[in-house]
Amino acid sequence: MSYVETDIPSAFLQQLATLSPALSIAFENEDFTPTPGQTWLEVFWLPAKTVAAEIGVNGGNTVTGLFQITVHTPHNVGLGAGLAVVGSLVELFTRGTFLSYGVVPQLLITSTSVVKGQAVKDWYSIPVSIYYWGLTSN
Repeated sequence: MSYVETDIPSAFLQQLATLSPALSIAFENEDFTPTPGQTWLEVFWLPAKTVAAEIGVNGGNTVTGLFQITVHTPHNVGLGAGLAVVGSLVELFTRGTFLSYGVVPQLLITSTSVVKGQAVKDWYSIPVSIYYWGLTSN
C-alpha cells in the first residue's frame, strides 16, 4: 500500500536515480561508509505542512516541504567536482518540474537552492535544498 509519507521521498529518489554518473547515497537512519576519495550524496526528507485543499473527509490535501541533498567531495580538491554535481542536481530538480509516485500524482518543484559549502571532517559538503508543493488524497 502506498502512503504519502513514503511516496514523497520515493518520488525524489526515483528522479535522483537518473543522475549521471550515479553516486553513492547515504540515507537517513541507515549505516553508510563513504569510499575515501569518492564523491557521495546524503539525502534528507523534511516535510513541512499538510493542509486540507478541499472540504470533507474525501477532500484532497496540499503538502509542502523540502528534500535536501548534500554533495560531499573529498577535502582539498577544489570546488569544481562538487559544483559540477550541484549543477546536475539543479538541472534534475529544476523549478516547474513535476514528480509523481504512488498516491502523490502531482509534486511540483517550486525552487532549488544551493548554500555555501563547508569542510566537515575529510569532506567538503555543499547542501542543495529542493522545495516542493503537492496534491495528495486524504
